[in-house]
Amino acid sequence: MARTEPREKSRRSPGGDFVEFSSGQFVMKEGDRGTEMYIVEQGEVELLHGAAGAESRLLLLKRGDFFGEESLVAKLPRLTSARAVSDCRLLPVDESTLREILDQGAEVCLKILGGSSQRLREALRLVSVAPAAAQDTEKVSTDKVKKPKIKAVASSERLVHTPSGTEIKIPERDEVKIGRHDSVTGTDPDIDLAEFDSEHSLSRAHAQMYRRDGKIFVADDVGSANGTYVNGKRVKKGSPVELKEGDEIRFGLVETRFHTAG
Repeated sequence: MARTEPREKSRRSPGGDFVEFSSGQFVMKEGDRGTEMYIVEQGEVELLHGAAGAESRLLLLKRGDFFGEESLVAKLPRLTSARAVSDCRLLPVDESTLREILDQGAEVCLKILGGSSQRLREALRLVSVAPAAAQDTEKVSTDKVKKPKIKAVASSERLVHTPSGTEIKIPERDEVKIGRHDSVTGTDPDIDLAEFDSEHSLSRAHAQMYRRDGKIFVADDVGSANGTYVNGKRVKKGSPVELKEGDEIRFGLVETRFHTAG
């Protein structure tokens, strides 16, 4: 099974399947390319988010927990860093092995993965909202004259369903999941297009949009059976496409057009 060397040197167990990290070592760092997920076999690992030296802890993981699956599945940079809290032993799982696991028990695995991803997205949302909330509180307390609180302006980026003209706002988040309700995990995507999908061509996790450096991209999810198309050209898995004003985007058979301000 292929291995990606961690950012800091680890020790491989005698059997060769597990990798070991000492307390304080980073297993992975935010922004790195992710080709493996990890299952905690022994010890504790903390998931961190933020700039180096000023990270915030999101989750503390123990035996049986796993992490890094969102980067492996979506083929996008790591959303978080992971650091050993104590001496620990981890089992790396690459894409081919993950597929074998899913084939043996897809329903259970999807439920676990869905729940984990949902918790991680919520944790990241809370981290991103906290600084803004603190700034608002400081401003109100220091102003001599009371002023009405100004709410953040929602994203002006939107999808327009071509046949009906219905506008669908794109949430102001770094990553936006697109698809339909997942009855297995009980979770919903950020943008649910099921009402426009009479032919049932959408996958539960069909695609995602994400923002980087002031630009917005669309990426096809590995779980998508009918694909995502931009201006008639299919988006290749692992190769996000930057979106421009007026681009036609088709999710399965659901036709939309991308618009920004105006």
